[in-house]
Amino acid sequence: PQTFQVAKTVNSRSPVFIDLQLIYDFVQKTPLLCIIHYPTDEYFDGTIDISKFRALRRLEVQKTNVRQVVGIQRLRAQLQQLICVKSLTVVEDVITKCGGDNSNGFVWNELKIADFSYNNLQRVDSALEFAQFLQHLNLRHNKLRSVEAVKWLPHLKTLDLSYNCLQYVPQFHLEAYKRLQSLNMSNNFVEDLMGIAKLEALTDLDLSDNCLLDHSCLLPLSALITLNYLNLYGNPLCCHPKHRLATAQFLHKNTATVKFLLDLEPLSKSEKAVTGSQQLRHVGALNRYAQRSSSTSINSSRVPSSTHTPSSSVGSLSSFKFNASSTSTLDSVKAANGTNGARKS
Repeated sequence: PQTFQVAKTVNSRSPVFIDLQLIYDFVQKTPLLCIIHYPTDEYFDGTIDISKFRALRRLEVQKTNVRQVVGIQRLRAQLQQLICVKSLTVVEDVITKCGGDNSNGFVWNELKIADFSYNNLQRVDSALEFAQFLQHLNLRHNKLRSVEAVKWLPHLKTLDLSYNCLQYVPQFHLEAYKRLQSLNMSNNFVEDLMGIAKLEALTDLDLSDNCLLDHSCLLPLSALITLNYLNLYGNPLCCHPKHRLATAQFLHKNTATVKFLLDLEPLSKSEKAVTGSQQLRHVGALNRYAQRSSSTSINSSRVPSSTHTPSSSVGSLSSFKFNASSTSTLDSVKAANGTNGARKS
């Protein structure tokens, strides 16, 4: 195999030797490489070989087809950040095939951050199975209708799914339910919040500009004990004259004790006073809500065996137990609102 070496010279002080040494150090030691095509540049469709950059920890490919890049395969064991913007058609092209290397799937042991935004992706394939150590994933500004593949990511802490075509909250790996801290699903078509209630560590939730029609659909939020930021701006339910007060009823009571932001503004005293009012009283309704919405969940019978893939969160014991005797969510919420109205009068 070819190697990159600086030829020895008798006079090490010569300008040529110094220049060569500088180039050698740059190629061998640089930790970050960005490959980007500028509109003013002449179009280049040849091969881009990065195999000599042996110390890379962060790789960015922007406005350049990742299939033109070779040398990614040998970096799989060391890259910590991977950014591919306007350079992919499917995630498999970089995670599995390693761009122009056209390799087979292998685990990216050190990869913690991945940004695949602005790629017009229509799906996220099972290639994420090889990036199971990811902690931060950005998939914003694509055309995603499903992101079931995130169930292979047990270490996920932040997930950006904004500006896509999603209709419901995805299912996560069992461990991710305990670790995910930030979820951005703004500018989608979300109508159902089934699955939100199981995110035990969630602190930031952006659901702005979706299709949430009625405050009753916010019932799963009452289980989010660590939440301190919620954005519902741009949903139909925001048109309600008492939107903030109606929303506050579905927040966990702990939100009254922290610096909580609802639609970018802190809770008022009256809003803090009603937090948690729908939490304990209608826990049965929450279970019923989960049962009615379970049709959007991933069928566990379709999940590959754990002997071939990372363990999935599907069918986990942390899921809500369904209470068949509970009343419907909408009826319960209406009854609660009626009671609150009677108290005020």
